[in-house]
Amino acid sequence: MLNYNPIEILNLSFLEITHPDDLYENMDSLRLFLDGKTPLISLENRYIRKDSSNIWVNAIYVPLNPDLNDGDNLHIAIASDITETKLAHEQAIKYTQTLVSLNATKDKFFSIISHDLRNPFSGIIGLSEMMDTKLKEEEFSVNEIRKFAQLINASSKSAFALLENLMQWAKSQTGEIRYSPEKVSIGELIDITLQVLIGSAFKKKIEIIKNIEEDIKVFADPALTNTVLRNLIGNAIKFSYPNSSIFITTQIDGEFLAISISDRGIGISADNLHKLFRIDSKFTKLGTDSEKGTGLGLILCKEFVEKQYGNIWVESEIGKGSKFTFALPLARI
Repeated sequence: MLNYNPIEILNLSFLEITHPDDLYENMDSLRLFLDGKTPLISLENRYIRKDSSNIWVNAIYVPLNPDLNDGDNLHIAIASDITETKLAHEQAIKYTQTLVSLNATKDKFFSIISHDLRNPFSGIIGLSEMMDTKLKEEEFSVNEIRKFAQLINASSKSAFALLENLMQWAKSQTGEIRYSPEKVSIGELIDITLQVLIGSAFKKKIEIIKNIEEDIKVFADPALTNTVLRNLIGNAIKFSYPNSSIFITTQIDGEFLAISISDRGIGISADNLHKLFRIDSKFTKLGTDSEKGTGLGLILCKEFVEKQYGNIWVESEIGKGSKFTFALPLARI
């Protein structure tokens, strides 16, 4: 099994042919057997072949007549190559884990379709019906119509944001989103994102303060990075109190650039932090102006950052705000 000839194998001890990670794991059981305190044992170990490759072996140790060989307690070891069985078992575990993940993904998807997506449309339908009734009865004022229009507009935007995130997430799951990195200024990407979100910040009288190195570049996909920035800055606005501030900062960390978005908003409890970025545990909450979340934004952020060989993490405390940070590779000169 190990591809040694008889002379070579006799000159080797089991210490030399046993995989280092398995060397001491079963020593206690083997020692009890050699001392005659247990009748037989069955051990699984990795052994090292002559070509340095590894195989899994099941060895059954059986005692022989202890009176043989001048009283020495002789034993016989029956070894079987179980490498294929082990590999098949590992593949089965991975396959099971994949199925569990896919099932959670499916459940999450249908939960969003059936609940989250239905809610804004139910609001739009209800408000439009009420508006139609008031118009027919001519019991309305300009302010009432404006109020209805504003609510319908807000619900429409919520539905559109959810649909957009759903489409991007679905594409990421089917491999349709491609990673096309290039040298790009993180300052320019942040400015592009702020142009889209500045209206939401202005409405809540939130000041966005940047402290970044404008000329620094990352090796990143502009479209994926814009999605990450849009979600993180959008969340910061959503969960910030009116008349507060949001801080966008950058810091070089080795070969990466860490981009942080900090707010002084409602924060996230320690019990809920582990639920973020996960498809199998839904966590959403209303913003400070009752804005609704999609439940997919942070999941997209994690997937898009990791697709670019980066990392993302969060620090938060209830009542004191949150700080989301993601790191992307620096562009080489």
